Amino acid sequence: MRTLTEARAAFPRADQIPVDTAALLADLKARYLLTQPEPSPEVHEYAARNRAIFSGPEAVTAATPDDLWAFITSPMMAAPGNLGTFYRGWNENGPEATAASLRGTIEYLLRGPGDEEDRLTDMVSNTYGVGVVLLTKVLCVMQPQRFIALLPYESGNGKGKQDIGRVVFGLPMPNSDSTGLSLGRLAYWSNDLLREALEALPGTSFVDLEHAKEFLWQAFCYLQEWPSVFDNLPTDPAAKAISDGARELTAGQGHSVDPQAVEKVGMDMVTAYFSPPWKVEHVDREKCGWDITATLADARLCIEVKATSGPAPTVYVTANELDKAETNPDWVMAVVINALAEEPLLRWHTATEVVATVKPVVYRARLDAAAGTDRLPAPADAEDEHLPR
Repeated sequence: MRTLTEARAAFPRADQIPVDTAALLADLKARYLLTQPEPSPEVHEYAARNRAIFSGPEAVTAATPDDLWAFITSPMMAAPGNLGTFYRGWNENGPEATAASLRGTIEYLLRGPGDEEDRLTDMVSNTYGVGVVLLTKVLCVMQPQRFIALLPYESGNGKGKQDIGRVVFGLPMPNSDSTGLSLGRLAYWSNDLLREALEALPGTSFVDLEHAKEFLWQAFCYLQEWPSVFDNLPTDPAAKAISDGARELTAGQGHSVDPQAVEKVGMDMVTAYFSPPWKVEHVDREKCGWDITATLADARLCIEVKATSGPAPTVYVTANELDKAETNPDWVMAVVINALAEEPLLRWHTATEVVATVKPVVYRARLDAAAGTDRLPAPADAEDEHLPR
């Protein structure tokens, strides 16, 4: 078992963000700030109202059941998650008893003895379904300069801080059951990692952590190919100018990678690999599931090109590319690693290898509301009259 010091040293750091990832995020940040220069004002009002309620022992004692109910159940700042246990506790024990327990929990978390991280862990399962998610929300309200309103560390729906760190920053955080660490420590450490990673992004600063959180969530959605504000943010000349400036600043921090430059190296290396009489056609703009078609007489190769500035050939494959890998016998992948080094390396991978190693991260379901029904579909062997109406 690692010591606490060893575990902390092994936890990811903001200075480990891959350089091409940092450049991509600089571009996204520039585009975002061009049209979203301020955070949502409603969140500040909500936080200020509840900060007054939790501001001291007397204020917490004076908090009414309605005050606490409104804080816990509101989706403002961050969604509270599954509140089933909380609702049951409220109904079974009554508003006054539940509120009294909540007051004690909040006061202990904010101003109790000992280490903050240990206090958070102590309180996770002791109060009527108020777990680490809602207690972290208390910390977000009371310490807005430190805590980002992204609440769970791990999430069954793929939206926890662990998922965001991996998808957005390329920083894999360990599973909670593999560390021996308390949920409180992981909540603090993951929060500090994401905050420091956001602060390390070059360019114009965010107004505050709420502003940075709103960007981070939209970037996460964009990279997952979920709907996001970036769907409606064209890269116009003003955004490009800001983005170029951000990239220059990134270079000053040791992150001199331009994703387009990395991509160009990949395309150029694969093109140069084929000498006449091979014919090479770039089809990357046609979205056909590969980037280059190479032909020689009756021979044909459909080449998907990936490039990375780092030494690891870990790449992202779109659904369209995967479909062609599975169905097109001419499909093959070329991966260029260390693309901006003096001697980049080109490696070829068969469609079979790609299909065997790809791991699904998220699925998108485009449902038709009109095709749905207001009746519960009948399970097998169920009698219709027993179904809920």
